[in-house]
Formats: sequence, C-alpha cells, structure tokens
Amino acid sequence: MPASVAICAVLMMARVGFAEDQPRRQVAVIDLSEDTAVEDLSASIYRTLNRSNVLRRLDRRELEVYLTGTLLDEDHDRIESARNHRALADRQLFVSYDAKAAEMEAGYGELELQAVTPTDEVRALYAELTLLEGLALLEHDAAGVERAFVLTHRLDPTTTLDPARYPPDIIDAFNHATTDAPKSEKLTIHGTGRAWIDGQDVGDAPSTFDVAPGDHYIVLSGVDRVTTGIAVRVAGKAQVEIPDAPATPALQVQRTRLALSRAVTKGDDAARAGAIQQLASLLGVGDVVMISKRPDGKLQWETWRDRAPGFSPPQLYTDQKPETMLEGLAPAPPPKVAPESGAPSISIGKPMPTPEEPWYSRRWVQASAAVGLAAVIVGVILYARRDQSVTINPDIMSGM
Repeated sequence: MPASVAICAVLMMARVGFAEDQPRRQVAVIDLSEDTAVEDLSASIYRTLNRSNVLRRLDRRELEVYLTGTLLDEDHDRIESARNHRALADRQLFVSYDAKAAEMEAGYGELELQAVTPTDEVRALYAELTLLEGLALLEHDAAGVERAFVLTHRLDPTTTLDPARYPPDIIDAFNHATTDAPKSEKLTIHGTGRAWIDGQDVGDAPSTFDVAPGDHYIVLSGVDRVTTGIAVRVAGKAQVEIPDAPATPALQVQRTRLALSRAVTKGDDAARAGAIQQLASLLGVGDVVMISKRPDGKLQWETWRDRAPGFSPPQLYTDQKPETMLEGLAPAPPPKVAPESGAPSISIGKPMPTPEEPWYSRRWVQASAAVGLAAVIVGVILYARRDQSVTINPDIMSGM
C-alpha cells in the first residue's frame, strides 16, 4: 500500500508539471485579406493565446502591427513619381519645345526607378523615359541618341514610334538602333543582393556579368536590403559598386508578407511555402494562423507549422472561436495515467482523506474506563471486607 501511494503521487506531480516543463510556442497571426474586420479577429486570437498553457503570442510585439491591415507597396510612390516625370518630359518636348528640360525630367524619372525592384511595368516605364531622353538629345548629341534608343529596345523590344507623330528620319534612327551589339564586355558588380541589369534578374551579387557596350541601369534588391541602383556606361571592362543598405526588420516583415500574399493569390504553392518559412524565421515563430480571402471575397483561415504537415486545409471563416482556430497548433495533452494494477484507485488532484481516530484513543472513552476501573477496585475491597467496619477515606476516590 505505501509503495502504490508513492508511485501514484509521482505520476500526479509529473502530470501537473507537464505544462510548466514544456515551453509555450509562439504563434503569429498573419492577415493577407486587408479586411479591417480581421484586426478584431487577430486581437481576439491574441487574447486567447495569453490564456493558453502551451501557446503564446509573439515575443517581438513591435512586429505584430505589420502582420495585419494594408499590405506594403513600398515602390508605389516612386513609380508614381516616375510617371509624373515622364508626363512632364513629354510636355516639355512636344508642347513647350524645351529639349533640355525634357531631358532633365526624363533623368529624374530614371533615378526614381533605380530605387525600385524591377518588374515588367517598371521596365516598360524606364523604356519610355529613355526614349524621351533620346528624343531630347537629337539636336546636340547623336551618340547619346543612339545609346538611349539602344537601351529603349533592350528594355522593351516591342516599342515602336507612331508615324503620325514622328518624322521618317527619327523613325529610321530609332529602328536602326534595334541592332544591339553582342554581349562582349565584362561588368563586375560589387555589393550584396539580387542583381538586375536593365530590369532583368541576372543572379546574386557580387559577381561579374557579360553585357553589351553602352548604357545600362543596375539594381540590387533583396528582402534584407534597401533597393539601390545606378546607371552605368560600359565601354570595355567595367566595375560598379553599390553600397550595402540593410533593411529594417519591420521592412523585411512587410516585404515578405506581401510576397506571401501574392503567392496565395496566384496559387503558387512553392512560392507560398518559401514565403511563409521566411516570414516565420523573421518573426521567430514556428506556428502561424493565416487569414486570407477566397476568390469569392469570403474570408478563409488555415494554420501552418514548421513541421509536418505544414499548412492545414483552408477553412471558410464562419465566426469560429479562436480556440477552434488554434486547435491544430496546440500539442496533444499527456495521456491519462492508469493506477497500478491491484492498487486502490486514488483521485488525482484531491486531498487524501484523513483517517478516523480509533475509538479507544478518544478521551471520553479513556475517562470512562478509568472511572469504571476505580469503581471495580472499590467494589472488590468492600466485598473483601464486608464483615469489617470500614471507613472509606474520601481522598482515595478523589485521587483516582
């Protein structure tokens, strides 16, 4: 019996201390919907995490604000500025007939786009600016015109000039520039990040690349750096150095959240897996609740873990409780411990009953026994001396 009780007590202590021994896993709530209603849902999930014994919210609370609300579009303002410069350059060239001002506006637009991660849209816009720059140089820089037209074709081979707007000699000069020189020069890019040459992804820097002679624009991008670029003229072996510009943790989180949103929208499972792993690493978590919108505009949610099975199947959000949404992330509770065979069943967590005091140790029983014994002794003495005149001293009785 004592051995059985000891074993059960040890098992009970192990069970009670399970939640304390296991570290509480951090959970991030990532909203890709840009729906303001999700902000309240995220707050509700975090309140539930605060009450959990096995899960907890982010340690880096300062990053939570970047996981919900409007998605970052860090290049929007620069692209809009480049569009404005393009419009001004066009107006200066064809309305005010100020070629110098047009060249300047086109150059300002190019500078804006050199700080933007290249896309098809950005590349086409840069081509429009170099075309306007080339047209502005027609009167005084024939070599500059050719370099600008060549770069325009390299950026956007589909570019053509409207005969209703441009005279034949300008159209001929532009068409002649379509014949690009072979890639016969070496361009070494010093710096870190993803290298883009004329809007095309060419690999990681630092490295050396084959390029054609002439004008080029170089950009270094990456999640962990500020996008930085420069224009370069190659006329032989050339080198360009772009300084490092580390991105803040907040900017990295916002960029990766945007990449995750785009992957989900496109249904690109490989890109989605890569983005969620990168975002989880930035946040320092291994568990995520992700909320997004379905094509029909309704909200859906799913969980992700840094271990199998990864993503859970998406579920339509129908006002489920946060506890339900977190079920797939919380580890299973420890199994119930059965009592040892043959040992009495003990209710774990309840105090052991106090054994009842034996009847013979109760004070009133002992007092009654003493009085009874005294009476028997007196009775025996009286009986033994029944023929004698005996005077009983009352002090004898009182001393018993």
